[in-house]
Amino acid sequence: MNLLYIVIALLFAAPRTGSAKNKLKVGAIHYPPFFFVASSEKTNGFDFDILTAIAPVANFDLEWHIMDLEQVFDSLEAGSLDIAVGGFYIEEIDTNKFLHTIPYAKSGLVIVVKTEEHNIKSPRDLEGKTVGVLKGRGAEKWIDKFQREGQLNVSKKAFNGIDELYDALAKDEIDALIDDYLHASYYIHFRNSGVFKLVGHPHIFYETNIAFILPQTTQAQLIKRELDKALSWYTSSRHYEMEYKRWFMKESPYAQKRRETRLLLALIISFAIIIFAGILWVMTTKRREMRNISRGIARSYSFAVELRDILHRGHSLRVAAYTEMIAKKMGVYSSKLEFAALLHDIGKLAIPDVLLDQRGQMSRDEVEILEKHPVFGYELVRRIPYFEDVALWIRWHHEHWDGSGYPDGLSGEKIPLEARILAVADAFDLMTTGGDGRQPLDVESAKNELRRGAGRFWDPEVVKVAVEVLRPVNVGEEYKEFYESIDKVRQRAVQDIYRLQAIYKILEVVQISSVLPETLQKILEIIRSYIDPNAVYFLLLSDQNGELRVVAQLGIEFDIIGLTIPKDRGVTRKAFERREPILINDVSKEPLYLSIPGLEIKSELAVPLMIREKCIGVIDVESERLNAFTEDEVDF
Repeated sequence: MNLLYIVIALLFAAPRTGSAKNKLKVGAIHYPPFFFVASSEKTNGFDFDILTAIAPVANFDLEWHIMDLEQVFDSLEAGSLDIAVGGFYIEEIDTNKFLHTIPYAKSGLVIVVKTEEHNIKSPRDLEGKTVGVLKGRGAEKWIDKFQREGQLNVSKKAFNGIDELYDALAKDEIDALIDDYLHASYYIHFRNSGVFKLVGHPHIFYETNIAFILPQTTQAQLIKRELDKALSWYTSSRHYEMEYKRWFMKESPYAQKRRETRLLLALIISFAIIIFAGILWVMTTKRREMRNISRGIARSYSFAVELRDILHRGHSLRVAAYTEMIAKKMGVYSSKLEFAALLHDIGKLAIPDVLLDQRGQMSRDEVEILEKHPVFGYELVRRIPYFEDVALWIRWHHEHWDGSGYPDGLSGEKIPLEARILAVADAFDLMTTGGDGRQPLDVESAKNELRRGAGRFWDPEVVKVAVEVLRPVNVGEEYKEFYESIDKVRQRAVQDIYRLQAIYKILEVVQISSVLPETLQKILEIIRSYIDPNAVYFLLLSDQNGELRVVAQLGIEFDIIGLTIPKDRGVTRKAFERREPILINDVSKEPLYLSIPGLEIKSELAVPLMIREKCIGVIDVESERLNAFTEDEVDF
């Protein structure tokens, strides 16, 4: 907290000059989930949330105008609007007339049909059909283009509204419709679950970027520059990822790109180390020593995987032991097979920690990501000289005897014997340790499971040998204490990184902002993005009567700026007088708690602002959840 105190001290010590916020006239079209008006007449949507979040950072006040599509474009051309929102594709924009911001999302067009429709599976199946589109949007432009080029012959029906479009499909007035993937997913999930289905998601025609639209003017170019800077910051923030998942129930494409970057880094590091080991293997005559070196490297990599994969500690060492038991009995054991067993999960280096640590049921998208780890492992190992076969065994260790496995759907003896042995050893360890998400089985019960799955999941001959020779092993226990210490360090390191990011952003705000209320508001935005409360306030000491007065707020709809806290009430007053943070995990048990109408607060954290041993105010953070804050938030 000392760093934050220094920042606040700099803030209040610095001279200020006034500068009013610029008003931004925003045209918004009804296009859920990007923008819509809820039944409570409250504006809502992904675009609304993004623009509301970045406006203070870019120094704008927003003035919202709800329009239809034609009115938006006319108003932009006439100069009566500064910006338009509503999930616009960059390809929809006439660049001779309009500008656009940097992208804040990606999507594409999909076909939507009724659930009982089974004949439409691709764009070619639309030939001769009646297809609905939203007037003026990307789908209509796509159909027009393909019809002009003679690539598709359909009867097009354009609709002015979303509900009209989907109602027409429900009433069989059209055979199918083409819509934006993100919009269609949201609409079907929340409005018509079970009536419609998507064909070709996440996009069947092309992938496109989504951006805000501005007029082609000098003033708009200045606005675009400020919005682009704010969007660049916001789309890389944790808050953006939370908003994206809230609206679209999946991770953003930017998160996927960051994961690909991590994979590339893992590839580079892995190639450098493992190729070096391969060169040593080929060039030296001391093969025994080289085998020991390579074995050590392989163990180190399996160890590195398990430092991240908390749920499978010691898994690779045990699989290597079980593989040795089975393979020796079958007469196919080799040092290469040992390396394959140790490295069979190395592809998990490219899987996000949040999936490796997950203990509940995964979504389909999450399962698809996790099931890519054999391919990632194959890519990591296949470039090592003389290890091409090892790479293939790693790639295929999740294939099934009946062809139902992944990633390539191989079956029977098309799967190399070594990969079939790895599959049985891997499954046996997961069953006996609970690594498959179920209760751990004893050895005999696990062998019975292998027998039941023989001929379906696993090679019957390999299972026959496995149930004969497998016995419990106890490896990796010597690393248990080390794993625990590493987990503590890792957790702390992540927290420290978040804190440093927050402090850096606060320092940036203090440097560039010259208006005190505006600066406080921006700091609240940063604090909220890292702690994620429902509401957060700045309260400063009043010179007149010694009361605490609210000078900045975030998270509630009504204005409480200027509200004062009596000297004998409130958790904030308690923190002010004690000169120390106060953490209340259940405000119903705190007699001094002072509630604000309209909020159902259950947890509160109040932190005094100290400058030269003098308390000048309090930061108050509130949540509608019990036990919402920890000592880590107090430290932050």
